[in-house]
Amino acid sequence: DGQRVYIMSQETRIIEHLKANQTLTRLEAVTELNIYELAARINGLEGRGYTFNKVKAKGIDRYNEKFIYTVYSLEGLPHGQ
Repeated sequence: DGQRVYIMSQETRIIEHLKANQTLTRLEAVTELNIYELAARINGLEGRGYTFNKVKAKGIDRYNEKFIYTVYSLEGLPHGQ
């Protein structure tokens, strides 16, 4: 029908999510943003000048086993943004 469809990149989805929601975990990236390689996308964003705060958190899964996960938050934008 001639309409252009804008597809937001995974990196853009991450930045927009962090601006709106403050934090992001791997589980949220998968369930809310359909991003399965969050650490790789964060690494790519860091290469473009973004900085992130990374906090390790502890959880207990449904099998009552302890696990550690990372909670990301946006610390700084690339120079000039």
